[in-house]
Amino acid sequence: MVSGVSNPTFPGEYPITPQLGFSLLVREKPSAGERTKFKIARALEELMLSESFASISVIAISEVAGISRQTFYNHFIDKSDLVGWISDQLDFCTTSRIGIDMTWEEAVRAKLSFMKSKEPFYCEIYKAEAADQLIERAVDTVFRYYEQNLSRIAGIVLSEEARLELRQFCYGSTGIVSEWARTGMATPVELVLRAERTALPPFAKAVFLGAHS
Repeated sequence: MVSGVSNPTFPGEYPITPQLGFSLLVREKPSAGERTKFKIARALEELMLSESFASISVIAISEVAGISRQTFYNHFIDKSDLVGWISDQLDFCTTSRIGIDMTWEEAVRAKLSFMKSKEPFYCEIYKAEAADQLIERAVDTVFRYYEQNLSRIAGIVLSEEARLELRQFCYGSTGIVSEWARTGMATPVELVLRAERTALPPFAKAVFLGAHS
């Protein structure tokens, strides 16, 4: 189990109308700073029920969160940094846990299902002008966790060629997921999962899927 993570087993699917906030991503015994960050994230999600991401100001987020604008900037550079942090938390609770307390399929399914449970939020986020920046950050985060997982599970040190192959997969995976979100998530989670599984590099399939690859 990943130390410091609550809810170690994500359900396979999420309710159609989930509660606001990102409580499933909160670590056990979060620091005061982490609690403030999740409060800010919840405020953004609440505002996005009636406004576009582009039209929401840091002042509005701060007011809904019950904090000062300076407190917002103590934690995030801007709105895009806030969204990137939310993305990081989701990957920490899913991708980073492959081979610890989740299989590869469980981790990918949990990530996609969580996003599906917050479809309006992610659909809007990936339509925003900051989407390219978010995708680049997500690629870096996912790649780092995959590289760490391969090293931890199988002791693999990636060659330059393997790193390029894995990074290409991360770009493709992140791009497909962003398109899936942007276009309304009509494709079932299991079909997206199957496509990701097919696209895994052979060396990653051997480690993450084993005899099932």
